[in-house]
Amino acid sequence: MSGDIKHSGRIAWQRALLVGAIYFVAASATIVSTRFGGGVAMLWIATAILLAELSLSTTRHWVPPLVTCGIASFIATSLFGFGITAAIPLVAINLTEAVIGAVLLRRLHHRSGPLATLHDVGSFVIAAGIVAPALTAFGGASVATALGGPFWSNWLSWFAGHALGTIAFAPIVASVMRSEIGRSPKPVKLRPFVENAIMIVLIATTDLLVFAFSNQPLLFLPILVVMVATIWRGQFGAGASIIMLALIGGSFTIAGIGPIRASQETIEGAVLFFQFYLAVTVLTVLPVAADLTRRKVLHKDLLASEARYRLVTENSSDLILNLDLTGRILYASQASGDIDGNGTGDLIGKYGVDLVLDADREATQKVYSQAVAHPDQTFTAEYRGFAVAGETRWFETRCRGVIDNAGQVAGVVSSIRDISDRKRLEAQLAHEAATDFLTGLPNRRTFMRRLQGMTPDALNRAPGCVAIVDLDHFKAINDRYGHQVGDQILKRFAQCALNVLRGVDVVARIGGEEFGLIFHGANIDQATAICERLRSQVEATDFAKPDSSSPIHVTISAGVAELGPDSAIGQALAAADAALYRAKAAGRNRLVQAA
Repeated sequence: MSGDIKHSGRIAWQRALLVGAIYFVAASATIVSTRFGGGVAMLWIATAILLAELSLSTTRHWVPPLVTCGIASFIATSLFGFGITAAIPLVAINLTEAVIGAVLLRRLHHRSGPLATLHDVGSFVIAAGIVAPALTAFGGASVATALGGPFWSNWLSWFAGHALGTIAFAPIVASVMRSEIGRSPKPVKLRPFVENAIMIVLIATTDLLVFAFSNQPLLFLPILVVMVATIWRGQFGAGASIIMLALIGGSFTIAGIGPIRASQETIEGAVLFFQFYLAVTVLTVLPVAADLTRRKVLHKDLLASEARYRLVTENSSDLILNLDLTGRILYASQASGDIDGNGTGDLIGKYGVDLVLDADREATQKVYSQAVAHPDQTFTAEYRGFAVAGETRWFETRCRGVIDNAGQVAGVVSSIRDISDRKRLEAQLAHEAATDFLTGLPNRRTFMRRLQGMTPDALNRAPGCVAIVDLDHFKAINDRYGHQVGDQILKRFAQCALNVLRGVDVVARIGGEEFGLIFHGANIDQATAICERLRSQVEATDFAKPDSSSPIHVTISAGVAELGPDSAIGQALAAADAALYRAKAAGRNRLVQAA
């Protein structure tokens, strides 16, 4: 563990030494070339180097680069600037400026990656390009004043030079540090290398043509080239073109050559105007570069998302549809062949509702509307739709709204699954739950549900009756002939009842040998007549035994009660049951009407 820590620390100091060396070269060059009249440098790019390093590392790794850059700043100022006396305070001021910028960037939630959003650009310009140099400019101007220079002109030179240098160079320096320092070199690809070379030649040629001649004010041309380079090569193009413009344009302007020098009376004024010109160019191109970077990232994410989406949809048994706001199909996955028998192409352009049976269209249109109204939720519906060769199947659809870049609902994505097997199983289970397994008649639960469905309003419009039927001496038959014979008798009775009753009537097995009958639209006399026909047919029926010997004769007893709009279901059942017991007490094989 201690060996790893030492190795990590050694690498950190090696990197810090490299950063310090670059800082020294940048500081020395700008002091020598842009320090006029004994004041502060009018262009300062060294802070951009240190700020880039601090923004790419955690605070616990700040000590090595601060030490090496502090030493570099001291040597450069001592040799080429105000001398050893002023070097110490200027070192503190320069380092403080980079620290303030880095801390503010963290406070503003600025990411350490490329300037990929307008928030990144805005936070960078405010923190590193305005606040930090504006504060430290007071310290730099104070040092210059102590040495005999004017305060406000030095404050302005410090602020303009440091702000411009940081804004112009920090993004490209951070990009180079992020991708190159401390990493193994990558193989150079020919095409990007050639494109970068062509771009640099174009930029350099344009800058030379513009700044080499004083009588042609063509300062708009470099801005045009910067924009083209940014659009062509992204942030690398933006950074490279800004650096080329700063080096070539700044060198010619400081040398007293070019359209900017020709328009200004003093060299100081020309350098100040060039800084303003370069700052405007930088602030123009940074948002463009950020937006292009964001689009590149979005495009990359979109390609990855599309690959995942296609992998899922093309290997899924579910059908995936994308529909626009009118319900027209824009995309259909390969599973669409299960619906139309052909494939994706035959569904594109159709309306999703055309695949749904008329009876179920309202349900599917409802979930579609809900998905559009609430795109953050998923809505589900079951419906019957058309499948291959006109076959009708049950489907389940899950719909969710699709949001575009503007945050508006652009359509709906729908996942459709064939649930026909599940529906068949549900129907089978529902049938089994509602049916007597032996006779195939409705069971007691279904019988009671049918009774409860006869509302007072319905009974006001048409009469109704209920009957309770019991097979006479059925226990003795079971004991004498066995349960197998008893089961056959129950089945045969069920068939007799179905033959006698009308289509609107109901017969159900509600007990062992007890059956319930419901008569729709029949008064008490009509219901009694139907029960009498059933009694007569049962009495006349021969119920054969398994050994084909003499047949078994079975009779029934029944109690019939009227269902009135003012009487409760329970009361009618109790009255029918009481009438049944009176029929049994009177000798069985007969019907009795409830009192």
